[in-house]
Formats: sequence, structure tokens, C-alpha cells
Amino acid sequence: MNIEVLRAFHTTAIFANVSKAAAQLGTSQSVLSRKIKALEAELQVDLFHRAGNSIQLTHKGRRFFTTVDNILGELNQGLDSLRSADTGATGSVMVAAPASLLEAHANLFQSLNASHPGIQLNLRSVSARDAGQMADADIMISNNLPTDQNLIARKVADEPAVFCASRDYLARHGTPSDPSQLRNHNCLTGGAALKPEADWLWRDANGQEQSVTVSGVITTDSMGVAKRMMIGGAGIACLPLGLVMDSAYDFEILFDGECYRPMSIYLVYPANKYMAQSVRVTIDHTLHHFELLQARFGEALQARTRRS
Repeated sequence: MNIEVLRAFHTTAIFANVSKAAAQLGTSQSVLSRKIKALEAELQVDLFHRAGNSIQLTHKGRRFFTTVDNILGELNQGLDSLRSADTGATGSVMVAAPASLLEAHANLFQSLNASHPGIQLNLRSVSARDAGQMADADIMISNNLPTDQNLIARKVADEPAVFCASRDYLARHGTPSDPSQLRNHNCLTGGAALKPEADWLWRDANGQEQSVTVSGVITTDSMGVAKRMMIGGAGIACLPLGLVMDSAYDFEILFDGECYRPMSIYLVYPANKYMAQSVRVTIDHTLHHFELLQARFGEALQARTRRS
């Protein structure tokens, strides 16, 4: 028994299909089948139930898979450490997130690139509707918990979404004194299906959750578009603080920032025992970024409302 055979078994078990596993390994189905049969003969157990190209692990096969998964995970991790000992972390990492989060936290990826230039980042924007699943991404940053139970979701920040309006809009339409008056304003509503939001939920300074019925002539599923429209004087928007807190444009955060919509940010990644070092480094860097950012939210809100 050697590592090559263990990798063949491991890949076949994951794909549960001989032809797909062979393609992944760059070998023929016949060669792969011979390796699996030789392994079963050596162990004197049946590892798979077979039905054509489709196969399923037996009870003993599942137990053996757990052992092999641990062995290959530790081996790959050790190889990664050796390769990166002198050169630092290298490799490609795909990060998926809604476009608004990618825009709001672009400095996260800039600092990661500066600290780990050997990591090649592929930043992929996803819709809010698709943020529950990772597809082919290595990690995902999302405001929603994943629907796939095989994914790990770590809450990394509580980010308030604040009510914003340009000074030009407020000069023309007046400044609402509390969120209940938003019903009388043009609100830049959003929705994953381009359907206008009927209500905006918000939490007051005492932590009480309330809602207000809103309407407007512009609806968008892009926070970036809503921000630009708000700055241009088109209406009032409810935007994540991270998206606006460093903006130099002439707008106000309404209600002294004491009324806001609570939002959570999650870091999502597969529950794999083995994780490439480039992915682990990206996760650690992201966790540190949001740890620092959480402390900045309160400071930025106070500074922005004072400037208003």
C-alpha cells in the first residue's frame, strides 16, 4: 500500500464515480479500478458497493475513508509547510462575496496581497440569493448563514446598516427626525429579486426592533449603486457602515446613527480536515481584519455623525 493508492481510493470515494475520479486523477478507468481492487485484496475487505460507474462506500469503506482522509490531510499540510518555509504561502484562493462586501472591504484584500504576495486572489461577486452556497469558492464572506450544512460559518462582525442621505436631498425634502418619517421620503429600496422592499426593519437606541413602511421610485439589488444614487441626491438609503464610513462625499448619517438595521457578517468555508496553506492564511488574515474593523465601527459612527 502506498500514498498513490490511498489518493486513488480517497478521490474515488469523494466522486462516487469511477470515470469522474479517473478524470480527476489523470488516469484511465481500468487503471483506477485495478488499484482499488488490489487495495481491497490487500485489506481483505470490500470498500465499495458497485453499480456500473457509480459506487458507494461500504460500512468498512467509510471507516477506512476517515482514516485515509486524516492521513492525506496531515501529509498535504506538512508538504505545504515545507514548500512555504522559505517562500511564504503560495497558491490561488477564490473568495466569493456579494459585490457590496467586496467593495466595502477592498482594503482587506489589498493588505493580504501586501503581506502575502505569493497568494493569487480571485475575487468573485455573488448575488444575495447565491450567497448561501459556495459553489467552487474556497471561502465566502456573507451576511447570511449558508444553506449547506457541510460548511462552517464563523460570525466575524456585527455591522450596522445606517440611514443615509445627501445634504442636497435633505435641503430639498427636509430631514426626518425619526425613522417613522421615512414613509414620507423617496427611499432607495433593494431586494435580491429586484422587488421593492415594503418595509425597512430597524433597531433604536434602546435595542427595540421596529419597522417602517417605505416606498420609492428606484430599486436596486446593488449596495454600491444605492450608495452612488444616495450621494447623487436621489433619495435615502440604508447602507452597511463599512461601505460609507470612510467616504469623503457630502452626506449625512441620519438619526445620529442611533437607529440602524443590524447586520451580521460571516466567514464561510468547507469543513475539510485538509486546507491548503494559502486558504488558511487568507482565513486568518480575514479574521484579523474583521476583529480590527469591529472596534472601528463605533469610532467611525461617532466621527461621521459629528462631521454631519
